[in-house]
Amino acid sequence: MGDEMDRRKFIRRLGGGLSVASVAASSMLAASLPDIDAAGRKSRPNFVFMISDDQSYSGATCNGNPAVHTPNIDRLSREGMRFERAFAPSPSCSPSRSAILTGQPPHETGTSRFRSPMPPGQKTVLEYLKSANYYTGAFKKVHQGAAFWNRWDFQGLHKPVHTFFDARPKERPFYLHIGYHDPHRPYLPGERYPEKNSRASITVPNFLPDTPAVRKDISHYYEAIERLDVNVGKLLELLKKYELAENTLVIFTSDQGMAFPGAKGTLYDPGLHVPLIARWPWKIKPGQVSSDLVSLEDLAPTWVEAAGIPVPAAMDGKSFLQLLLGTSFEPREAVYAERNFHTHLDLQRSVRTRDYKLIQNYLPDVPYQPLSDIARSPSWRSIESLEHQRRLSPALSQRYFEMPRPQEEFYDLRNDPDEMNNLASDPKYKTALLHLQELLSRWMIGTHDFLPPPIQPPAIDQLVE
Repeated sequence: MGDEMDRRKFIRRLGGGLSVASVAASSMLAASLPDIDAAGRKSRPNFVFMISDDQSYSGATCNGNPAVHTPNIDRLSREGMRFERAFAPSPSCSPSRSAILTGQPPHETGTSRFRSPMPPGQKTVLEYLKSANYYTGAFKKVHQGAAFWNRWDFQGLHKPVHTFFDARPKERPFYLHIGYHDPHRPYLPGERYPEKNSRASITVPNFLPDTPAVRKDISHYYEAIERLDVNVGKLLELLKKYELAENTLVIFTSDQGMAFPGAKGTLYDPGLHVPLIARWPWKIKPGQVSSDLVSLEDLAPTWVEAAGIPVPAAMDGKSFLQLLLGTSFEPREAVYAERNFHTHLDLQRSVRTRDYKLIQNYLPDVPYQPLSDIARSPSWRSIESLEHQRRLSPALSQRYFEMPRPQEEFYDLRNDPDEMNNLASDPKYKTALLHLQELLSRWMIGTHDFLPPPIQPPAIDQLVE
């Protein structure tokens, strides 16, 4: 009952749209789509989107981690562009995925709650691509509610992926979406990549204690990534087999960070910083590395623009097509993220630039709680045990058990990439803090957030004018 009440409250606050009848919603979608000229349809690229589940940026060899073996993801990196600063719009599965599909933050589309279905009247990248004659298909995890499957031309679910290529109309471009379940918990130890990796090079991140149980947990996480990598390789071989690789923009990423304490479900970098790689032969120069800030919200406008469709004004994301093509590109100053309901309520907003991060905690009296899958993990049990024995480091004890939590967290990422030293009250950072407060306030106002921005009236009025 309480869970349902939370759902109703969130839907009411986040703008409704769920009460629109399906037929009326479909008519609204069709009426508001752009008219695409027939001449441009023939030269449009295909799109393949591969999205893993709970994989942090560090979960790939090409991103500097020798302890995990990802030859196929690394191959994509060599043949395309790898992004060093790509961030999820939410550290929660379905909200992050809704933002990818809509180009809008979850709170703006009524999808901020975990497992909120995509509202029937909400336009997504699918409707725009279909207006340009794209054939769309999806496999495995989409996570936007049962009704959303009806929007796909091909509903692959758990069929073999080759069935999409066999069924697609050969004269039409396509958008293929594959939502892999790996490396989501629970891990399945023993199903490692055939070429065994000793794991001797595992580096335990600073937001976790270095214990045998944590090391084993990380090893199992890496095994799941290696199983994912095998499937990435199979997809790339299918593109080659069907002679589709040359005119296909392939994008690989993850919906949020690793399912460990201090990562998934939090607005710290390990929960938001994800791998992002794009390959497009003859369009993207091989072996490029971008350090520009990118949000996964930027994927939808990028696909739309690459298809020759004007980017809709409703999309808050910023197309990075020109960055991929090597032409003039003005990068983002900041990326934004939100945390709402996922197994429990924890209202947070964040803004991150290259140098600084601001996190606003709207429920500081609620203690940190790991998501349910993380709460059952060996890593969280190690943290609880060490805290009970008073052996947990002061920094980690503060991170996981401080009460109340600070309403405002501000980090200098240049000197503190692990986000352990909160500088919100340090006068030396007053100007930098104010700038991020302004950025976050403008974003929250511009995207109709239901939470109050960090800068309150009357100062807020000056930002709106």
